[in-house]
Amino acid sequence: MKRISILFIVSFLFILSCEDKVEKDTTPPELTISYPLSGSTVGEVVSIKVITIDNTGILKVDFYIDNTMMVSDTTSPYDYEWNTTTVSEGSHTIKVVSHDTKENFVESEFSVTVDNESKKPSPLDITSVEYDLEKMTVKWNQSQDGDFKQYNLHYSDSENGTKTMIRTIPDKSTTSFDTTTFDPTKENWYFLEVVDFFGLSSIGKGKTNTIDFPPIEPILTVSYKSNEFIINWSENKDTDFSSYILYESLSDNMNSQSKIVQINSRSDTTHIISDISDNERRYYQIVVQDIFGLKNQSNIVLGNSFQKIGFVSSGNDIIKSEICSIDIDGQNKIKLTNNSTYDRGLHYSTDGSKIVFMSDRNSNQEIFIMNVDGSNQTNLTNDIDYDWDPKISPDGNKIVFVSDREWSSGTSEIYIMDIDGKNQTNLTNNISRDIYPGFFPDGSKIYFESYRDDSFIQFMMDIDGSNQIEICRQCSRPSISPDGSKIIYSSGFSIFIMDIDGTNKTQLTNNLEYYSPVFSPDGSKILMRSSDGNNNTLYIMNVDGTNKINLNVDTSLQYQFSPDGSKIVFVKGQNDSGGIHLINVDGTDIVQLTDGTYTDNNPQFQPR
Repeated sequence: MKRISILFIVSFLFILSCEDKVEKDTTPPELTISYPLSGSTVGEVVSIKVITIDNTGILKVDFYIDNTMMVSDTTSPYDYEWNTTTVSEGSHTIKVVSHDTKENFVESEFSVTVDNESKKPSPLDITSVEYDLEKMTVKWNQSQDGDFKQYNLHYSDSENGTKTMIRTIPDKSTTSFDTTTFDPTKENWYFLEVVDFFGLSSIGKGKTNTIDFPPIEPILTVSYKSNEFIINWSENKDTDFSSYILYESLSDNMNSQSKIVQINSRSDTTHIISDISDNERRYYQIVVQDIFGLKNQSNIVLGNSFQKIGFVSSGNDIIKSEICSIDIDGQNKIKLTNNSTYDRGLHYSTDGSKIVFMSDRNSNQEIFIMNVDGSNQTNLTNDIDYDWDPKISPDGNKIVFVSDREWSSGTSEIYIMDIDGKNQTNLTNNISRDIYPGFFPDGSKIYFESYRDDSFIQFMMDIDGSNQIEICRQCSRPSISPDGSKIIYSSGFSIFIMDIDGTNKTQLTNNLEYYSPVFSPDGSKILMRSSDGNNNTLYIMNVDGTNKINLNVDTSLQYQFSPDGSKIVFVKGQNDSGGIHLINVDGTDIVQLTDGTYTDNNPQFQPR
């Protein structure tokens, strides 16, 4: 029994001795990270690849991102698909730990830079947002991104407002979106997001519809005829036109305005307001409305039934001289021309719609014509020599004027042309100087003054220049009666009247020096100037020379009856220095229209 125990002990010790002779495995695996490289820049999805070996075998490989274990891979090849879009931009740490079967391990750690910003799809801007009566259309250009996944269309009610995705579009070739639910009276902002398969996206610049207010439709004219304001405006061309609304006010800023009429026909661009009295001022404005309720308003235009007077002014803000107009109450002075040259010699057409005048704006005195409001100024003559003193025929079709195109021979001639400047024709064509032309009231003849035989002679002729007939000699600045049957003139400081054929010559004045007689519009009275050596005073008398009245106003040669014969406009002072004034034919109620600070002359009533 003792021998058995000893044998067991010996055997146990032998075994222990043998175990001490076996070495324990303490060698870690070999580990190489083949991708990505340390310090590199990565983006989107990165495959972290590992090569690791061990004599006893690999148990597992652990992958860490920023010290957070992401996965343990137990099967070769060992790798990890890291979606970098889930982390922030910038530096991140990759760590890999390889474990063998004997509990040995090895780790490798390094940093990379995540840059997904440069990997994002190129942003696309909305190129247009347009609408018609049925839909609103949003457009953009096609994405060129190679890993395109979809478009996300966003909507906002303002450029910087909250965006709401309204549509996902997976087709890259789709570059527009239509919606029938829209409100064009406000801003509708659209933005396009491009998304790739990695989830990266970018949003381009947004765009909104233009709030398409109707175009401003200016009131072209407000004319006064026969107790009516005739209002005209431009036709609106928009397809979404709904109506014109005409407003009236007594204030130039349209305060307390009243609605006159609403017109639903696009082509109806004229409205007549009746029962307008003389000497009224009303203001008008057109509002254009479309079918969506959008509105736009025109300029404010004055409707004026005051009688107007045109004149030439050379003062205030005028560099040389301009054609101006003013109401008979001295209000509403307007420059009809506006340049740095001499504009002068105005003459109205019989219907009051046109003004013909002369201007040196082209470095040469030429004949121009314009609308009575100063618009559409047109050069009618274009000659190297001077053209001046234009008059429009009663029918408005012709203009007679003086030209020195033959000045090389020391002459000036009477010319005629069409109202548009065509067919310019020399009517007199002689060696004398012919000046001061004018039409007979019926337009059948032309009168003019000519210096022939060492004498100033008044002639008349047909409008084609034929039948030139002498009217009188040593007679200056005649006036033809409204019916064309008589002529008045000054000669030898007296006023004479005679029939147009030279018969029945009668002297009307003899006790003072009288000049420059003018018939009243009805032919019943004569306006003239008298001089006592110091002053030039206006007188008025009956056509037979009776009832001579001194109006007691000092004037130059510039005066005229109003179209109804009730008033006289004149320039005060012998040197045109006293300004333009208005007076009743009986000498009462004198009104100063311009203050005389500057030179205002050549006043003429605008015909109604």
